[in-house]
Amino acid sequence: MAQGQISRIERGLSDAQLSTIQNIAGVLDLQLILVPRPLTPVVKALVEDFTLAQDPSAASPSQAERPLYRIAEEEDHS
Repeated sequence: MAQGQISRIERGLSDAQLSTIQNIAGVLDLQLILVPRPLTPVVKALVEDFTLAQDPSAASPSQAERPLYRIAEEEDHS
């Protein structure tokens, strides 16, 4: 693929075909996947945790250890 074509895609000046995006992702050792919209926050949290595990110095104070999910507190019915 020509450098000019890659540059146009990066700058948003060219709409790439899905096969082109898949090829670029493959070269970058990335996997292109579709995620159901309701699961997007979970996937983002997993990616963030993986990234921080690779480079803990990149963590900000707001990224302290936190659960990926929690069970809603039970309502007091008394």
